[in-house]
Amino acid sequence: MRCIALAVLTCTLLAAAHGQYFTNYTAEDGLGAPELSHALKDQQGFLWVASSEGAWRFDGATFKRFDT
Repeated sequence: MRCIALAVLTCTLLAAAHGQYFTNYTAEDGLGAPELSHALKDQQGFLWVASSEGAWRFDGATFKRFDT
């Protein structure tokens, strides 16, 4: 258990050192699914997220839904 806590603390400190931050997006931001199963960033810089309801592409400002 100590190993896991140490790993989380280390990752948190490294993220802070690199100026990374997290933002929570919700339905108010255009993200329609409450539970996501996958996320990745493509070569053009778009963030793609997937759920059982479809996929969304985030361009840094807005989400666009792609149905299955």
